[in-house]
Amino acid sequence: MSLRNEKKDLERLRKGDQASFERIYYSHHPKVYGFCLKLISDRQIAEEITEDAFVKLWEKRQNIDPALPIGPFLFKITKDYIWNHLKKISRETKRREQYSSNYQASDPRNPEQELIFNDYLDFAETAIENLPEKRKLIYNLHYRSGLESREIASRLDISESTVRVHLMKARQFLHKYLKTHLEIPFWLLLLLQ
Repeated sequence: MSLRNEKKDLERLRKGDQASFERIYYSHHPKVYGFCLKLISDRQIAEEITEDAFVKLWEKRQNIDPALPIGPFLFKITKDYIWNHLKKISRETKRREQYSSNYQASDPRNPEQELIFNDYLDFAETAIENLPEKRKLIYNLHYRSGLESREIASRLDISESTVRVHLMKARQFLHKYLKTHLEIPFWLLLLLQ
């Protein structure tokens, strides 16, 4: 995409033009995804961060200066997501180690603990069932069937950006849903992310 065309697309994007957004997406997606994959080394997480970065670009479209190339702005958003992900991984690792040491200190064959664990997993399943139908379908196709956004978009005859928005909103809903039920142990939240 030439700078001249990008400038026109950025001007239209600021006004909410989805076609311009998609042209920018297809033009910059490979570079953003490659950048994420280089730093994260996990294809699924790199794709999620890439999707989140483009969703954030859409949300912040009115802050875009069409006179400037979009690349640096987009990479700043992406770097922030990567940094947050790496901090989150570090926190989760510490919490999992703490949970693991606490769990190992107790009897792992305790049937009561196993029942409680299964109840928590059932509760997590209930949270997923509370998603709106289309969002639940997209969530299951992505996380349970392992399909990528473009495959889901093709199957459901919707745009990839719509798939990405549904996935982001599903993750936000599940995190909030589980967080509001304080009797749920924190480790279950970690398992579902």
